[in-house]
Amino acid sequence: MSAAINEPIVLKKGPARKSELDSRSVKQDQKSQIKMPELDEPLEHEPLIVVAEPSLVKKDFEKLAFNEEAVSILIHRSGERFASSVTDYIAVNGKPAEMLFKNGWVPIGYLPRGVVITTKRKYLERLAASKKDEVRTNVVEHPGQDPQNLVDRYTTSTLPFSLIEDKNPLGAEWLSQLLRQQG
Repeated sequence: MSAAINEPIVLKKGPARKSELDSRSVKQDQKSQIKMPELDEPLEHEPLIVVAEPSLVKKDFEKLAFNEEAVSILIHRSGERFASSVTDYIAVNGKPAEMLFKNGWVPIGYLPRGVVITTKRKYLERLAASKKDEVRTNVVEHPGQDPQNLVDRYTTSTLPFSLIEDKNPLGAEWLSQLLRQQG
């Protein structure tokens, strides 16, 4: 386990917002470095099975109700030139991401960036799981020896966001566990 589990959740306070959890404030667990073996050595790697942290919600129907709860979020704009003002298409079990409007829940699929919206927790989970790995290979050479290849992997979020409002007391802890998980 990472030391990130023992770090506090950062909640921002200010005149415009009561409290918010910024996804960028939760440290992402990183994958370990891979040392590439010599040609005659077998490749060692991390186990494919990862033990997940225990769920905060116990029963399946409670999990379903928990995932249907409304949360207010702000999906941060991308700093890239000509970046889209909406996310890529988001769906859960084939149902497009929904936003709450005055007339109720409207399936949209593409969530806007840079504005506070209300959506369901299950779509927030998809945002939190949207990660990419950057891979760098370092070659270490020593005179008279074969070069050593070291592969470093760095996981980052592709859709950073702030949780503006979550009325469920388990919501912030659920989200921080989700954000720490490796992709």
